[in-house]
Amino acid sequence: MIYSIFMSENNQKNIKKAVAIIVQRGEKLLLLKESINKSYEKGKERWSFPLGKVEGNEDILNAAYRELKEETGMSGIFDFKINGLFFLNDKTQKNKYILGTSFFCKLPSFRKIKINKENKTMWFKIGKIKECKLRQNMEVLIENYEQSKFPEK
Repeated sequence: MIYSIFMSENNQKNIKKAVAIIVQRGEKLLLLKESINKSYEKGKERWSFPLGKVEGNEDILNAAYRELKEETGMSGIFDFKINGLFFLNDKTQKNKYILGTSFFCKLPSFRKIKINKENKTMWFKIGKIKECKLRQNMEVLIENYEQSKFPEK
């Protein structure tokens, strides 16, 4: 319902769709290391969940699969569950917004995972995530995750 209102014909030109994926394996979550390109922070790094924009007429589930593969190298069948919605200002364009869907995916600990070293992925203990230098607005995704019924506490 909310998604439909935001994505009505009048709002579509000002709102981009995005997905974020929270991947849990055992007591750890997967984060990606990003380089910051802004001049005042150049050379610094921060951490983020895999995320990205929904392309063209792509549905959000296919976008989640694609982004997870592009950003981590992980592929296969995942049991994605919708974890929540997030709404952000698009920092790249004035008066533009991002409406995103966050997904949760729990991997069995025995599943072998081929991590894409080029993208600097790393597993963090759940309780230590907030201590990392996180990309802006990741707190919203963490709050959705903590309030969800999916993670086993």
